Amino acid sequence: MESGLWKAVHVLAGSIIEAVLIDYLLATNYQKMTQTAILKMELGDVITACKTEGILSERAAHLSDVIRSYRNLIHPGRVIRLQEIVDAEGAKIAQALVGIVIREITSARKEKYGYTAEQIAEKLKSDPAVIAILPHLLRDMREIEIRRLLLAVLPQAYFDLEELSETETRSFRECFRLAYNNAPDELKIDVAKHFVTILKEESQYRITIYEEAFFVASDLKYYTPEDTNLVKEHLFALLQRENRLHYPDMLSGLGKFLSARDIIKFTNLLINKTIRYEGMSKEIHTYVNQLSSDTTEKVREKMIEIIDTHIEYSKEQVVISKALSALREALDNVIPF
Repeated sequence: MESGLWKAVHVLAGSIIEAVLIDYLLATNYQKMTQTAILKMELGDVITACKTEGILSERAAHLSDVIRSYRNLIHPGRVIRLQEIVDAEGAKIAQALVGIVIREITSARKEKYGYTAEQIAEKLKSDPAVIAILPHLLRDMREIEIRRLLLAVLPQAYFDLEELSETETRSFRECFRLAYNNAPDELKIDVAKHFVTILKEESQYRITIYEEAFFVASDLKYYTPEDTNLVKEHLFALLQRENRLHYPDMLSGLGKFLSARDIIKFTNLLINKTIRYEGMSKEIHTYVNQLSSDTTEKVREKMIEIIDTHIEYSKEQVVISKALSALREALDNVIPF
């Protein structure tokens, strides 16, 4: 408008209106049509659908239909053939119509749509007490917004926080878990693929931030066998490298996915942690309790067997033997899954 490009205004206004209307039909699962079918709809059909649904007024629908025909002015031959005049007055109407349509769609969304992913993310950042009402907020969200929340909006909002307080971390983590647990399996599979992409392509810093907030080993149920092995190797390397255990909840459920070779490797990692970092014994025992409770009796017995072997070898080293015996006791007191 500021540059006096009247034809461009008409074309862009028509495209913006089409995008806003189609987005609404997608978000509200219009007539249970597939996303592909909705995206293939002609603008005239989209305008009619929105008018029929009562989300576009008669005036807005009529003007949108006029703009639809003006969009074809991108073709010079049509302008000459039909002797159409593209002027400032028509461009002003097109610009005004964009505002009208957006206001009417916004009003309809407030009544029918529920919260958006962005609104949930903002609520998490601004209201420390939001955890108590998260189930109510998420319950009314559309599936497409839950998808956006899990795959894009929530992780990015978490990355953008300048400082990660314990309260914020807890809020984001609980929100992610609540949304994830109520998501369809198809979306859980996509979340799994997203984490694998992060492991392969992102920096160590972003990987750590993401997994501490959003990953739980029990999610491996939705990973392919190849990706499951990749994630397990990553977790083993993490345990070997770090002088602390990241959030124990992150590793919860891993026991169900350990192969015979994994059990040996993983138990030895825990033993090495126990020997090297005496101050970590409480963390390690907490994790052993979580790990063992979702394994079979056979797996637990194998872990105890490995620990007993190390206790035997180190019986002359009192401090090490005592630490390993405490680890064995923690493992022995757990009721297997």
